[in-house]
Amino acid sequence: MPLVIVSREPNRLDDIRIRDLALELQSIVAEHLTCDEPDGKLLPEHIEVRVRDFGPFDIHRKDLDIIIWA
Repeated sequence: MPLVIVSREPNRLDDIRIRDLALELQSIVAEHLTCDEPDGKLLPEHIEVRVRDFGPFDIHRKDLDIIIWA
């Protein structure tokens, strides 16, 4: 199952915006990782999205960071 990790600066991006982004990322990643092989079709519910807030030990951070493990 593909995994999307979203890290955010909570003071800059609120929960509603992140929730909408997470749902949209499921569709985008599923569409772009689908292939024509047998059993190669991915649906949004096949994509796991984890959201975390940046912490005090994160270095060189931006307001938003998205990592996709496929």
